[in-house]
Parts: sequence; structure tokens; C-alpha cells
Amino acid sequence: MTYTLIQALRGVLCICVVLIHIKIYLTKQGGDLSLFWHIPDLFGGIPCGFFAISGYFMAFLVDRNSPHFLVHRLLRVYPMYFIAVGIAYVLRFCTSSHLDTDDLFYVLSLLPFGMGKSYKLGIEWTLVYEIWYYFICAVFCNQRLKSYFPSFLITWLFGVMITDIYFFRIPQPVPNIFTVWFAIWNYSFIMGALTYYYLQRKYEPDTMAWAAIVALGSTATFSYLHGRAYSVLYWLGILACLLIDWLIRLESRIRAPKFLAQLGDYSYTLYLIHSNIIILVFYSWKSTTGTPPGTIAGLMAFVLCMGGFWYLGQVDVRLHKYLKFHVNKALADGWAAAGRRYVLAPLAALVSSRSSRD
Repeated sequence: MTYTLIQALRGVLCICVVLIHIKIYLTKQGGDLSLFWHIPDLFGGIPCGFFAISGYFMAFLVDRNSPHFLVHRLLRVYPMYFIAVGIAYVLRFCTSSHLDTDDLFYVLSLLPFGMGKSYKLGIEWTLVYEIWYYFICAVFCNQRLKSYFPSFLITWLFGVMITDIYFFRIPQPVPNIFTVWFAIWNYSFIMGALTYYYLQRKYEPDTMAWAAIVALGSTATFSYLHGRAYSVLYWLGILACLLIDWLIRLESRIRAPKFLAQLGDYSYTLYLIHSNIIILVFYSWKSTTGTPPGTIAGLMAFVLCMGGFWYLGQVDVRLHKYLKFHVNKALADGWAAAGRRYVLAPLAALVSSRSSRD
């Protein structure tokens, strides 16, 4: 089954992220919000939608016992991320706020080292969670352990909710190795994964039982945390899961237009590059006009983001297909054969060419 509607949703959510970030950067620089003033602050909770979608598809891959799960997922994230960081250095060199190389190893690893690192794109915190989820899912992505994944998810879910009830605090954007387990953002990912299992097995008594327990626990947590800062993220996580359910049911009757499906395919690139494009446009506007950026500068940033990501998105998709093909081939042949083909053979050719020149 294809999921064109969910792909389209991912693209639309990414555009909403660009819009809210334009509003945030305009506010920081004291610019005229005008049109962007109407962008609701609730868009700041859009990562809940991304995490719920990710949870659904990660559960799908675990349930299918996806071969080489972790290698494929890391291959999807890191190559374009490295390219985007390189582009960020170039773009920021054209502004007065150049990027440094401090903490570059920590930043490029996307591992949960916590706050205080010099992140380059401004959006790495969601990728830190995403990579963490991949490592967790990889543990269960084999024939013997995959049946325990739903139980693990439910236990983890209640751990997150109990922690929030007794120790609720505003979540840090970038978690460390301890806080990453119980951050409020995990709720959306876990519920997205449980949505997959519910839709696959909803007529089984065991499924109805754990679904009722999850619903009761969530209701109790919502009621207790009502009115506290960031507790709305729970509601957004639930809404995202309901939307995923609805779109999956709708897919059998309606497919998303090709443009919107491609928007979802390329949305990862838009997410990576948009913040530094906004910074460059606003800096250029202020340097040229001598006035704070406003609606026109915001629209210019939006257009450049959309144009830039469309071409880089194609590069991303083609690069991913190329790397995935060769990695799959290497995995099929075995690591020893891969080492001989992709490491030793090129080194031998290099040494041979130098010897012939000498």
C-alpha cells in the first residue's frame, strides 16, 4: 500500500514549520509581522505530527522485520544532513553571524549530548530524537523480538506520562542521554507506533484491552496536566494519530496529487535548509535597506526556501537511491567483499596510478 496522503501531509507540515520560523525570526528582529502575524503559535507543535508519522512507519518496518533497518534509516538522514550543514556554512559566511566549528563532531553525530552545543541548522533537536528512535526500533527489528515491541511501547508510554505527572517541566530542545527517554515529545512517536498496531489488529481482544488502558492513561494525564505549559503537545499528538488513521482509510478512495506527494518526498531537505535561508534573506534585507525585515522580506525568504528545496530535494532523493543501491549490494555480498570492492580496490588503483607516474 502506498501512503501518498501521508506524504502530502508531511510536506504541508514542513511548509507550516517554515512559516512559523519566519514569524519567529521576524519577531526577534523587531520586523513588521503584518501577514505573518496571522500564523498561529500552535504551529510550534508541528513536530508532534512528524513524530507521529515517524512512529507509524517505524512500527510498520519493525513489524515487517525490515532487513538492515538501522543502516537504511541512518542512510536516509545523515548524507543530506551533512550536505545541509555544508550549505549552512556557505550561507552564513555571507552574513555577519558566521558559523564556527565548535562541537562539530557532536553536532554531526545527532546523538543526545544535551544543551550547550553549537548546532548549525537550528532544527537538529528533532533529528536527535529521530535518530534515537531508530536505535530503539533497531533492537526490536528481528524475528525473535518484534512481538515484544508493542508491550515495550506501552511501558515506555506510561513511563513518559508518569514522569510528566510528577516531574513536569518545559522540555529542553536538545535532550541528553537521560532526558531523551522521558521527554514529552516521545508521546507522539509512541502513539504513532501504537496507531499502526491498533489498525492492524483492532479486532483482537488483546488489542482492544491495551487500547482501552492507553486511552484511560492518556485521559488521566491530560486531565492532570491541563493548563500547564506545553501540555497541549499531548493533544497535538492524539490529533496527529487520528489524522493518520483517517488518511490511511481515505487512501483507498483518493490519492494525493503527484505534486503534493513529491512535496512530502522532498520535505526533509526543506526542513534542513530553511532556517539558514531565512537568516540570510533577513540579513541581506537589513544591510541593503537599513530597516528591519518585514512582510516583503518574509515572502522573499519563503519563495527562496521553496525554490531551493525543490531542486535540492531531487538531489537528496537521487543520492539516497544511489547510496541505498550500493549499500544493499555491499550488505548482500558481505562486509569483507564490500571492503575489498569499495576500500581496498580504490586504494590499490590509487597506489598503482602514482607508481606509474613516478
